[in-house]
Amino acid sequence: MRQIQLPTTQEFVIFAFQGRSFTTRPEQMVYLYRLAGHHDQWRQTRADQVKYQLADVAGAKRWGAWMMSAAGTYTFEVKAVDRDLNYSAPALLTLNIAPPWYLRTWIALPLGGGLVALLAVAVLSSQRYYRERRQADDLREQILDQERQVRQTLEEANAQLAESNRQIQEAY
Repeated sequence: MRQIQLPTTQEFVIFAFQGRSFTTRPEQMVYLYRLAGHHDQWRQTRADQVKYQLADVAGAKRWGAWMMSAAGTYTFEVKAVDRDLNYSAPALLTLNIAPPWYLRTWIALPLGGGLVALLAVAVLSSQRYYRERRQADDLREQILDQERQVRQTLEEANAQLAESNRQIQEAY
């Protein structure tokens, strides 16, 4: 079994295969293939019914194609069936498709942790800002109340002084 590493940017994969038999001509071979982990059902094709054939120096090869949608590990399996219904042992090829760079653990964890920390700092800062703003508003109200009381006291004192001043002027 072989393994192949593919990047996430790989959009599709084409597998070319060809079986050999001493009793069956190549165009009469039947092939069963699947991509375990992506398409678990076996697909069947006959050599003379293949829609897609790739030209090759060694002759026409049979192939299967898949659009790769997600990172993960997939196993391509193919079996050849001859005219006597003898199945070959499956040929296996393992594909390891790496996740995109931003989903890799060594990047995603610090990045996610940084985002969570930034969000926590933003929430705590906004709470502190609004708490201090409420305290400042309360303090402003207290100061305005004190100013009103002082002004009222001064106006009463001024009124008393004015009355006293008027009485003194009347006495002279």
